[in-house]
Amino acid sequence: YCGTCHLFPEPALLDKQTWREHVLPQMAFRMGFDNTQLLADIPLKDLETVIRILPPRPITTTEEWQAIERYYLQHAPDSLASPAHRMEPLSGFNPITPPRPFAPITTTIAIDSAGNRILVGNRSSQYLAFDHRLMLVDSGVMPSPPSRITPVDDHTLRFSLLGIMDPNDQPAGQLSLLDLPTKTVQESPTPSSGRYMTPVPTSTMTA
Repeated sequence: YCGTCHLFPEPALLDKQTWREHVLPQMAFRMGFDNTQLLADIPLKDLETVIRILPPRPITTTEEWQAIERYYLQHAPDSLASPAHRMEPLSGFNPITPPRPFAPITTTIAIDSAGNRILVGNRSSQYLAFDHRLMLVDSGVMPSPPSRITPVDDHTLRFSLLGIMDPNDQPAGQLSLLDLPTKTVQESPTPSSGRYMTPVPTSTMTA
């Protein structure tokens, strides 16, 4: 069953506690077994979509599901081993520490070669621009976390915005344009409705 739609998840990928308390309940729920607590935890805006993809009845018998549970809990490790070795740093590069600390919540990085800037987006919906010395030279706040930043011209950036970063099925993502001098945000013209499910990669094509 576990390899029908995706690669078979080996028990060794997670420890016993994670399988038992988190993954296996979700697996059973998505295989058609009732779980009122998980159903209650689903955001109301996602509920209709989730219910629509759930099977109307369990796709295995109770005995078969219990056998799957036993298999994972018997073969999963009690804890995960630490990495055996650290990757050697790349040669030809020297790390540069930014003059001020930033929270590790970066969602995208882009290079603006024409403007000689590094463009950064983060989970707090911020846009940050740094010069070649990693000094902050510009910043702003977008409607939601960016997943991609593309320079359009000297005064405009195009953003792919996630809408909601946590897993969801809501078409809340969008493409937006930021006018740098005024910090004005407007939706970017697109051939479709303009709202997407967590847009990650986007690109611009010319006719």
